[in-house]
Amino acid sequence: MTTYTWKVQFSENYTDEFIQKGPIDKEKAVEEFQLFPWDKEIDDYKRRDDNPTVPKIIFNSDDNRQLVLASTSNKGYEAEYTNILTNKFSNFYLSSNFEKKNYTPEEIIEFFFDNTLEEHIDLKDIPKPIEKKPADKKSPDNLEYNFRPSFRPLFSFNFFFWLGLSVCYILLAFKEPSLPKWVLFFFAITWPIPIMVHLTYYLKNSGAKVIIDKRNHDLTYIKGSQEIKFNRDDIFRCQVTYSKNTRWSLCDDYSYVWFILHDRTYIVITHFVADPNEIVEKLNCKFETRASGAFLPII
Repeated sequence: MTTYTWKVQFSENYTDEFIQKGPIDKEKAVEEFQLFPWDKEIDDYKRRDDNPTVPKIIFNSDDNRQLVLASTSNKGYEAEYTNILTNKFSNFYLSSNFEKKNYTPEEIIEFFFDNTLEEHIDLKDIPKPIEKKPADKKSPDNLEYNFRPSFRPLFSFNFFFWLGLSVCYILLAFKEPSLPKWVLFFFAITWPIPIMVHLTYYLKNSGAKVIIDKRNHDLTYIKGSQEIKFNRDDIFRCQVTYSKNTRWSLCDDYSYVWFILHDRTYIVITHFVADPNEIVEKLNCKFETRASGAFLPII
């Protein structure tokens, strides 16, 4: 006799975090689907500023079949059926609009538990996994990133353009004292800004090292004699910040990730150590993304 189990994910869960619910039968599965807080979870998914997880219910059978029902809208559900033994799968949409001719989620669940779902859906072969190079087959559990100073993105076209304008105006100002002094002041404070920004990024992580334990979701930040180690569950807030790119911007392509822990410890890791997106991806934590100025937070 086939046995079934189920698990769920809420918007607040990590993408690899599931809440196991144990054994279940057909009648109970339909009931649990109806009792699942879809409205609340969909609303939370839309409101969250971090990278929310799509709320879903997952049913598994001991003969290697799986049914996933997920939704981010009250208009319907995304369904995915997989049969590992026959190497078949199907993705389909279940509309909540009763005028459209499709099965209800409750009917799909009943078909799954009766092992008749494949008679009602279109099946495709599960794509073969992309073969990786021998060196990539085993990904290390610990990743290490070291401080890598660079003159980029300081030496940009805009930087040299504004610097050239400043020098030309200063030379003209010596020949024509009647030229507006406020323009001279403007140029004097404009082109040094990217140099100061670049120096703050350089000094913030100079000599720093970051180690990420992907298995346990730990991050260790080392700079000199300072060593801070934390788990993704210790994070109160995480924000990936990018400098805004505009035609006349002097500070393009600067970025950093800012961790605030529950104990109010602050850690800033700039792109001089690693791409902030890669940091949060490998740690697999919740994070917000914001386009802002290039200046680092004052902490």
